[in-house]
Amino acid sequence: MADALGWIVREGTTNILKHASAAECTITLVEEDRGYVFLIENDGVVPGEGSAPRSITKCAEQLGGSVKAVRSSGQFTLEVRPPALSFSSGYAEEPSSRQEANTW
Repeated sequence: MADALGWIVREGTTNILKHASAAECTITLVEEDRGYVFLIENDGVVPGEGSAPRSITKCAEQLGGSVKAVRSSGQFTLEVRPPALSFSSGYAEEPSSRQEANTW
C-alpha cells in the first residue's frame, strides 16, 4: 500500500506541475477520527476547471479508499482518503507481496 500511496502523491504533484501553473503546492497528511487524509493543494487552478484525475481515483478506489476534488477561493485541493493505515511500527502497512503493491 505504501508504494501506491507514494504513486498517488507523485501523480498529484506531476499533474500540478503540468496543468495548474501553480505558484504554491502543499502536501499534508491529516489524522482524523476514522483514519487519515492526504491533502494535495495548489493555487494554480483555473476557475471552473479541475477534477480528481481518473488515474488517482482508480488507484485509491482499488485500495479501498476515495478521492475528492474541491475548488474554493482560488485553491484546488485533492483529498485522498486511503483505507485505515496502521502506523504502530512507524511505517504504513506493507503489502504481502510485490505483486499486490503493483495492482493499482
